[in-house]
Amino acid sequence: MDAICIYPVSPTGSLAGLENAAKQGIDIYSVDLSMESKWLTGYCEANQYNIGQMVGKKCAEYIRENFPDRKPKTAIIQFSALLPDTSKSRTRGFLSMTQSLIDVVQDVDAWDASTSTPIVKEVLDANPDLDMIFCANEGGTVGAVMAVQNAGLKIPVFGIDITEQLVNMMLDDDNILQALGGQDPVQLGERSMENLCRYLMGKDYESEIVIPGILLSRSRPGEARDYIETMRQILEQAKNNRKQIKNNKIKQI
Repeated sequence: MDAICIYPVSPTGSLAGLENAAKQGIDIYSVDLSMESKWLTGYCEANQYNIGQMVGKKCAEYIRENFPDRKPKTAIIQFSALLPDTSKSRTRGFLSMTQSLIDVVQDVDAWDASTSTPIVKEVLDANPDLDMIFCANEGGTVGAVMAVQNAGLKIPVFGIDITEQLVNMMLDDDNILQALGGQDPVQLGERSMENLCRYLMGKDYESEIVIPGILLSRSRPGEARDYIETMRQILEQAKNNRKQIKNNKIKQI
């Protein structure tokens, strides 16, 4: 093996294994995690602050339209105990566009859907006059939407991370989830593999790449549906490619 292109689990949990591979002469290109290691051939990651900014900008538009005379009481749901740097960057990006427009009444950690639902329920119980919720990751967003639904409320939620489940929630008639910011998985994967291959071929390559995020919103449902359909097509093509590679290897054997 000459090289590994990998989406690491975490900057700490994945470090030892990858460093050991690098010491054996294997080139490592990291997808969406820089790890800031001297042995790393390169990385391509999303701009987490930018993703938060995009959601914050959309939220600011919503506030000006729906809360013209006051600052909405807002809860922030983070995942700082899990990935502090990423959570902080996303939240700071969001607040850079909204801090002067909102009144943050609670800031808690809840990143897994199964546990964030009861945690957000506690937030709702403690703040019966809550106007809005911002969530910094997928699990927190899912849990917040479910908690609001279970309480029979219509509190708007703005979240980060894009999945088919979340897009469907955003397109639901309940009008709870308003916008989603996320990473561009196609660019992350393509540019990582492209630059690793260029490195192996002895060509000029980029070792440090940071790409902007993408935004989907309830106000532009067509874009959200198109995004999900594009992801489905890409995944199907990838599945077919893997099957073809497997078949070719069997023929060679």
